[in-house]
Amino acid sequence: MNYKLINGVERHKESPETFEIPTKTEIEMLAVDSLVKLGFEEGADEDVVGERMWVVITKIIDGKFEGKLDNDPTQVKAIKAGDSVVFAAENILAIWYGDNSNSNRG
Repeated sequence: MNYKLINGVERHKESPETFEIPTKTEIEMLAVDSLVKLGFEEGADEDVVGERMWVVITKIIDGKFEGKLDNDPTQVKAIKAGDSVVFAAENILAIWYGDNSNSNRG
């Protein structure tokens, strides 16, 4: 794994007016097959690239999540659609509440 996940809680603290994240209650209501948006970054210093992508939750154990990347990255090359991603609540940047067809998500 040559990428890191963005910590949404830290980013929200830095810019609460512009960097919104789901509430603790919303995250506690997540279940298997829920879609969440995570932020991926790879590279170092000035060469960091980032991308926000959807992940389908496949497991939730003791507040930790595992999922599968649901779309193909255009910037981050260390991961591809279908790859497994392990993450925590603080990595969740958004939750999808619409239908799960990929064509409807932004």
